[in-house]
Amino acid sequence: MQGYFAIATVIMLVVLVLSRALLLKSNGVKVMRFGQKDKSDFLILPFALFFIYLVLAGALGWPKVGFELFDNDSAR
Repeated sequence: MQGYFAIATVIMLVVLVLSRALLLKSNGVKVMRFGQKDKSDFLILPFALFFIYLVLAGALGWPKVGFELFDNDSAR
């Protein structure tokens, strides 16, 4: 049950960010300036996707990063 709550929280976060961006865009504010001012903005995307994968992996029973590799005797 807690896993589904975590998934719902991440989905609500994405919906809130996108709705806020649309609201600001309707008022004439340039919202999506991703990578135009600072090229290090592109470092945010892999970490955000990794965070979303960790939430989904915990909730849905997918393999977690770093755990499945060391359960094998030959990999140790």
